[in-house]
Amino acid sequence: MLLGSVSFTYIGLVACWFVAGGAIALALAGLDAAVFPGIAPELRRAVAARQVRWAGAGALAAASFNAWIAGGWPDQWKLAVLALPLVVVGWAVRRFAAPARDAETVVAVSKATTVPRRVYPVASGPPLLSVEQLSVSYGSVQVLFGVDLVVHEGAVVALMGTNGAGKTTLLRAISGLEPTIGGRIVYAGLDITKTRPTWRVGMGLHQVVETDAVVGPLTVAENLTLFGHGVDRSQRARNIAEAYELFPRLADRSRQRAATLSGGEKQMLGLAKAVVTPPRLLLIDEFSLGLAPTVIAEVLPVIRRIADQGAAVLLVEQSVNVALSVADHAYVMEKGEIGYSGPAEELRGRPDLLRAAYLEGLAHALHIDRREA
Repeated sequence: MLLGSVSFTYIGLVACWFVAGGAIALALAGLDAAVFPGIAPELRRAVAARQVRWAGAGALAAASFNAWIAGGWPDQWKLAVLALPLVVVGWAVRRFAAPARDAETVVAVSKATTVPRRVYPVASGPPLLSVEQLSVSYGSVQVLFGVDLVVHEGAVVALMGTNGAGKTTLLRAISGLEPTIGGRIVYAGLDITKTRPTWRVGMGLHQVVETDAVVGPLTVAENLTLFGHGVDRSQRARNIAEAYELFPRLADRSRQRAATLSGGEKQMLGLAKAVVTPPRLLLIDEFSLGLAPTVIAEVLPVIRRIADQGAAVLLVEQSVNVALSVADHAYVMEKGEIGYSGPAEELRGRPDLLRAAYLEGLAHALHIDRREA
């Protein structure tokens, strides 16, 4: 309508097309800003640069077309004639064109930092996650006191303790959801203590929370598709099929709204995210809370499988039996501090220590243990 209401010289028309191209570029950038948290940080600059380049190319093509087309046509007709081929060309570029060299390099780097490429032996090389002397407070009340913890790729690490010990707070600090007052968090060799949560997600750090980790109004299939945003379409389809294979209940309820699922099925759907979009570090918070033993038995092998494929898993769990049945290493927290750290197998063989840790306080238990030794 704007072009039809104003008379333009050729130069003015060219300028108009470039202004329109710039507006399109800004609009695309605005749309992508909504999904940028799901894009690896290394990839965002390449995505934005490509938007500007293609918008400029489209504006140049539009101006050239207007110079070539027969004179006397109303500008609205020119827009209509130009729209269809531009849409077709844009779709073809999106569907078939190879990525530009710079973007291709960035994608390779991004995948290397977010997707496990091979299985790593437990405790081989430097840890993927290293929490060093971490402290957190809620206002004037300190709740974590100099916590040290490491997680290696290919390992399941259990973080246990009674309610109020600080387990979930530590997990939220690692995710970037709780600010810290001391110490640091090192992930893949990078200090991410002050990094925004969305950037951590882009680096392959995912969390499954104890509450609903699903989008209720969407169906199970739509949730899985949403989880796979940013994954190649064919790979996403294979990953979703794998998730259905691991969780047959989800396959049976693929067209059912997530809000209508049982608590156990919602946990399965939340954990399926790690199958559709493989993380490098998976944080799981109290997944067994309120679940039937049969559901827990279905979920535990999936957690083990995710680790066996190369991901690091930090499992916050109050149930000792559940945690130690899948973990390679275990930490026990008490009053915001790590009271015990050791192989899960060793802790499984010390029911006296576990009983004391949960009933009498871990510090007291360790004191008795040392005195008897």
